[in-house]
Amino acid sequence: MPIKFAVDDAQNMVFAVGSGTVTTQEIIATQREINAPDFRGRLYNRLVDFRNVTGLQVSNEETATIAHHQDANELPEKIAVVTNADLHFGLARMVKGQTRKDVMRIFRDMEKARKWLGLPPF
Repeated sequence: MPIKFAVDDAQNMVFAVGSGTVTTQEIIATQREINAPDFRGRLYNRLVDFRNVTGLQVSNEETATIAHHQDANELPEKIAVVTNADLHFGLARMVKGQTRKDVMRIFRDMEKARKWLGLPPF
């Protein structure tokens, strides 16, 4: 799966990294795993790094499905998504715009995302 994640209990963070081509199904599968009631980091803030994603197989219509899966769960206070591709940035903003819970921000700069999350710089 081109989305891998790790939990950092000391920082109350889930770090997710995407690479290669990522599909809607993979995003939803990752959401389900991270939002599972028994997942220890499910209420931790999240940093999603999609800078190494070379292809995003998500249609405009599927952004609503991703947003619905996000809204269906109890969420952390903050979810930061970092991407450097215009298309990925736009699709992430479409997801954000369709969610009822205002917890997500989209960034092009990792340091700005880390600052917003209250993380130290690299």
